[in-house]
Amino acid sequence: MNSSTSNFKGYLNGYATVLLIGVIGFCAGSEFLVRTVYAPKNSFDDIRAGLYASNAAYGAFADSRGANGLKSSPNFENFSTAGDNLNTILAKAQIFSARPGVTGIVLQADPHHFASYRLERDQSAIQQDLIDNEQHLIQFLRPVYRQYILSYWSASLKELFMGSPKHSEAGGHSLSKIVRLTDLSEAVVKQKTSIRAGQQIPIDSFERAKFAPQYKMAVDEFLRQGLKVCLVTFPVSETYRTYSNGEATYQKAKDFYAGLGRTTSAKYVDLSAIFSDALFSDPDHLNVEGAEKLTDIVYSSCFGTAQ
Repeated sequence: MNSSTSNFKGYLNGYATVLLIGVIGFCAGSEFLVRTVYAPKNSFDDIRAGLYASNAAYGAFADSRGANGLKSSPNFENFSTAGDNLNTILAKAQIFSARPGVTGIVLQADPHHFASYRLERDQSAIQQDLIDNEQHLIQFLRPVYRQYILSYWSASLKELFMGSPKHSEAGGHSLSKIVRLTDLSEAVVKQKTSIRAGQQIPIDSFERAKFAPQYKMAVDEFLRQGLKVCLVTFPVSETYRTYSNGEATYQKAKDFYAGLGRTTSAKYVDLSAIFSDALFSDPDHLNVEGAEKLTDIVYSSCFGTAQ
């Protein structure tokens, strides 16, 4: 064996060793971040356990608008999670509705679920995790964490080198300060709204998209089970409504949900315009004050009684 061959093999072995150490370090660091920082702040496992064990007669199922906008109580449990698409919302509701003692469910009925980015998002692995209801030895590989693992590393490194980041209410309410959309300048509000509402425009012919038929079938199935079904369009800010009113498919999507309320015994409740901008933390998420008000409104509007 000549010296050049020996040097090349030594280089490969060194590279493989460094790569292996890097992979092990990344995996160990990812598991540490998830277990110590992000899993304790994530409600996924609590929600998953509640789907099977909750004693509440009523459950609510939505994405971040519901997670931010509704408060749980002994008789009304909020199973909403940021980022859920309609498939995941319906999967959760189906698990909950199979329990004895369930009387009614609230299903989100918002147009943005028919936007392209929502329709294209594959959450089958997250839904399987909900259905399996198993304990996991390795946490960071679970889909609920795996999809954000690079963001976890980025945020943690920024916090390490630049100090603690400012936290938004979009993924959960701040306990130290109430965030109000009205505290921002008009220009900033318009910019934020154009980005969010622009991304959330429902596609044309969304009725033929995969979620619309599944939503209809799920509503029919819940009604056949004898459940009270309430379809709720969640509140959005005035600026968001002004933007969305200029897009025809926003109203068509609301008409789709309202049509289910007219043609079935499900109840449709449009709460999109009930609150002033002071009760929002951003263009389409309520702050803690708004959530306190919305929960009672949803419960009484849907089921005719106070909590």
